[in-house]
Amino acid sequence: MRIKVNESEREVPNNTKLLELFETLEIANQKGVAVAVNNEITSKSEWGNCQIKENDQILIIRATNGG
Repeated sequence: MRIKVNESEREVPNNTKLLELFETLEIANQKGVAVAVNNEITSKSEWGNCQIKENDQILIIRATNGG
């Protein structure tokens, strides 16, 4: 199925959970990551239960150091 991650289209298998997507993107265990699915914040504790659906729009924001 097709989804958007930070405005880039991606193909993911049906029944993919948010945590599985983040494991493939290698950000599942990173600190300072905020996520919104269809403009709704999704806490890290919900990633394992959050089922991705066709055409979902996922926004990933990473905190960075600097000034």
